[in-house]
Order: sequence, then C-alpha cells, then structure tokens
Amino acid sequence: MKTDAYRNLHSILIYATTRRTNDNLAALLNQNGIPACSYHAQKSDEQRAYAVKQFQTKQIRVLCCTIAFSMGIDISDIQSVIHYDLPRSIENYVQEIGRAGRNGQLARCHLFLNDDDFYTLRRITL
Repeated sequence: MKTDAYRNLHSILIYATTRRTNDNLAALLNQNGIPACSYHAQKSDEQRAYAVKQFQTKQIRVLCCTIAFSMGIDISDIQSVIHYDLPRSIENYVQEIGRAGRNGQLARCHLFLNDDDFYTLRRITL
C-alpha cells in the first residue's frame, strides 16, 4: 500500500476468503497507518453500513471484504481490487475485478497466490 503503484490510490478493495483474515488485514493496515475497515456477513447491518459509508466518503482507503461485499454494492470509483486469497472460480474473479474502474479511469488489480490457496479453497468447497 505504500509503494508508488498504490500510494495515491484512495479506494482499494481487498478480497479475502475468511472473515478472520479480513479482520486481521484491516487491523494490520490500521496499525501501519493505512485507514481500513473489514466487511463480512458476521458484522451487523449497522457495522456493514458504517464500513461502506466510510469507504464511499474516503474516510478509509481500504475495505477488506469477503464476497458478501459484492452483493448489491455499486461504487463507481474503486481504483484497485486486490485478491489476498484465490477466488472460488474464474467467474468470481472476473466479477470481483470488475468492481474497479467503473468510472472509466485506469484501475489496478493484483492477485496473491501461493500453493496452499488451492488446497484451502478445495477444502472449503467440498
């Protein structure tokens, strides 16, 4: 987030598979001076609405979320989508990266991948 590629971006989504990972990522980012919130189904309606409002009004730069964020949220100026974990399918990946750049501006997408991702995803989906 502090590299040249991301330093000036104000609207970044990070997708991670589990709620715990999203909470941990948001906490880590905040500890390092990068305003962030997490968004997932275990949060109350009020907590989710607060996180979205903070993100939309640029009070936070990063929203760490599960796929629950994709349901009915339309924010046109997302500048980057980062996948911390492997998406469940290529269709999910395409839909999720499609959240960036809806305003016609150039957007950045990044996918972190390690060998364990496949086995974790397989365990969750079977």
